[in-house]
Amino acid sequence: MDLNRNFKEDPLIKLIQIGIELWIRSKCKSLKEITVEILGSTAALLSGKISGAKVEAYKVDFKDLALNQVKLISGPINIKVNLFSKDNRIMIENAFSISGLISLNNENINKIITSENWIWIGNLLAKNLLEADHLAKIVIHDNFLEIHAFNIGINSVKVEKFNLEVSSGTLKFSSRESTKDFLMPMDDSIKIETVMVKLNQIIATIKSTVKP
Repeated sequence: MDLNRNFKEDPLIKLIQIGIELWIRSKCKSLKEITVEILGSTAALLSGKISGAKVEAYKVDFKDLALNQVKLISGPINIKVNLFSKDNRIMIENAFSISGLISLNNENINKIITSENWIWIGNLLAKNLLEADHLAKIVIHDNFLEIHAFNIGINSVKVEKFNLEVSSGTLKFSSRESTKDFLMPMDDSIKIETVMVKLNQIIATIKSTVKP
């Protein structure tokens, strides 16, 4: 008997996978494609405990953070199953840890820095890296970032190239042309572990805590 196959085909497992997917979608402004895999035993699930969940999603907009790809695995999750609810059959009862990979392309990063929620990040980079008022755009190359910024009332754009690396759990921008560098402010619940600028994408591995 293929126990793994039976586990995956269990109606309860399918219900929980759909519930987790709907919960993730409810947290995102948009999400093009997602797959969810539940980890654990049927007995544990019946008692409301998931050993973990694997999630892979594409074209994600989470609170105006536009991401091209997300591949995450969670730690243990406590859930409550309500078979009589049509909309919220799965309730997540506790905070849980996640780790994995996210990637951004040129379209993603420029959508972020021009969004109402995150434009302050662009202005912070412009001020600290180029001594300018506003960020115009960021261009991701194969192993560096090209940052364009401008000052109000001056019809010219400053352009400089920067390396991107991890320092103290956050992103560090270091000029390729001077000694300037800048550490990006980061939420305490999120830690960047590694980052690569490759194939015109920013690819980072992260650890974080998610609250229900």
